[in-house]
Amino acid sequence: SQRYGLGPEHTNPLTETDTLPSNVADHPLPAHPLPAHPLPAHPLPAHALASHTADSLWINWPAATDQAPYYSSLDVLTGNIPADALTGKIVLVGTTATGLDQSLITPFNRNAPASNVYLHAAVINNLLQQNFLQIPKDYWQWVILCLGGPGLGCLLSNYRRRIQFIGGAGVAIGWVLTSLTMFHFNYWLPTVWPIGLVGITIGGLVLEKQRYEEQQLTDKLSELKTQYGNLPLLQNIPNIEEQTTQQPPSALQMASYLTEMTAQVSQLVWQDDLTQVGNRRDFERGLALAWQQAISSQQAIAILICDVDLFKDFNDTYGTDAGDRCLQQVASTIRTLVSRPGDLVTRYSGESFALVLPNTKVAGAIHVGQQICGQVKALAIPHAASPVNDYVSMSVGVAVACPHQDSLPQVLVEVANQALQRAKALGRDRAFFKVHPLAIAPIIIPFRHSQILLVGRQAAAPIAPPPPKKKDDHSSA
Repeated sequence: SQRYGLGPEHTNPLTETDTLPSNVADHPLPAHPLPAHPLPAHPLPAHALASHTADSLWINWPAATDQAPYYSSLDVLTGNIPADALTGKIVLVGTTATGLDQSLITPFNRNAPASNVYLHAAVINNLLQQNFLQIPKDYWQWVILCLGGPGLGCLLSNYRRRIQFIGGAGVAIGWVLTSLTMFHFNYWLPTVWPIGLVGITIGGLVLEKQRYEEQQLTDKLSELKTQYGNLPLLQNIPNIEEQTTQQPPSALQMASYLTEMTAQVSQLVWQDDLTQVGNRRDFERGLALAWQQAISSQQAIAILICDVDLFKDFNDTYGTDAGDRCLQQVASTIRTLVSRPGDLVTRYSGESFALVLPNTKVAGAIHVGQQICGQVKALAIPHAASPVNDYVSMSVGVAVACPHQDSLPQVLVEVANQALQRAKALGRDRAFFKVHPLAIAPIIIPFRHSQILLVGRQAAAPIAPPPPKKKDDHSSA
């Protein structure tokens, strides 16, 4: 067989002092492999090198240096070591003390480096065990590069930043575990640069996501400022285009602006501009919500529809500006009277207002209707064109129901409208209560010292319930 040998000059040059010797050159033994300390080269079987045709062999370090059996040269020369201890074994002769030759750092020996003799032992062990580390082909690096870069970026680009961080950390940890598993099977996978690639990819995704969100917020702010530029908040926001040339607003600042603007725009959607109470859309939304809550709690709900008497004649006499001021005063008065949490005051139409009073029984609803009539008249807004009163007055239709699953809120609204029409027919400037048999169960209300059972009949507002304990406690009656 051909003779092979290893010495310090066979290891590939180390470019850094803290680099593990990972591979050795594979070439025939020269005439003197160890010129400084000539040593005999031990012949190795030909089949040990037959399967290795590469230019270098990647060392698979078997264990720490203290696990390799070694004997002192003095003990061998003096005969303290029995001959059978060396029989049938490959014996390596060399220095084990570090510092006398080139010190080597191994995966198991870093703080106390190993000497070259252990490098020889590791290579011979790999040759005999046929367990050199296998390095992936070059094309696998391109596969890893594509999967860790563009592939991972496309996969996580549409997710939130938190998911992107979690996904990147999961890929990095998974790659480390895969590398350790493959190392157990004598495959050495690259670890540092794939994890670095994942980190760069996730960092790029996060920066791109932040830039996209800031651009979206900027566009939304500009759109809202264009559509609702008269909002006080929007007038206080600096011009976005001007800030881009100086210091652009942060995403947190823009999100704060957007949240406040959304609240103001929401008020425009659900609030009447003139009277500052809810609009018709708010009435329908609030009624549907209160109706479902009344079904769940099995409590009564009241609807009041209030109409300014002969408002068209008032406008014709005093002008639309005076009419607007009149509606504002009326709305403010009603909102003062109806102030419980959950009560809703809305402008139902031009001169009409609609109230939704959850957890309100018949006596409490009638009491509120009578208070509205009295307080509006107490405003003493002159109305010379009214044959009813010298001042602006109101007619109120009152309806109460205990809703169930099969009932509809529109039925109670219709009953309240019918009650309003009846109040107008009776001479205006009053509240009128009407019971609908499909909308409400039989109700007993107190009337002086007796009780009246109202089932499918009409009852005029002059029914005078006892005064409630509190001014705004409609449900106590």
